[in-house]
Amino acid sequence: MDQTKSTCPACGSPRVVPVTRDAPGLELAELEREHWLVLTDSPIGEDDPDWHCHACGYEWIKPTDSPA
Repeated sequence: MDQTKSTCPACGSPRVVPVTRDAPGLELAELEREHWLVLTDSPIGEDDPDWHCHACGYEWIKPTDSPA
């Protein structure tokens, strides 16, 4: 997943963080408490969001570069 900061496509806020599907250890739980990422326990699927906006709550899939 691209960890580059982005802006929310719904509201334009820069308060966006990646959605992480890793097992929630203490380090990841602390990062979530500090609003650096969002943890989810849902299985990884093609249509699952990989970005979350703290300003409006919108979640989206960041487009990937398609092969030429």
